[in-house]
Amino acid sequence: MKTDCEESGAGRNITARLRSIVDGEIHKYIELLTQSILRKHLTDKKSMQGSWS
Repeated sequence: MKTDCEESGAGRNITARLRSIVDGEIHKYIELLTQSILRKHLTDKKSMQGSWS
């Protein structure tokens, strides 16, 4: 059963805005995680190259 707010346009707008915020935060988190993984990969690769010298 839906509440009055959920059935109103205001409820839909709030829900859409929350989805937008959450999607944005997830996107930022994925970008930071990807950068961190790439940075670690490059660091590991450089240290491996140094060990072969």
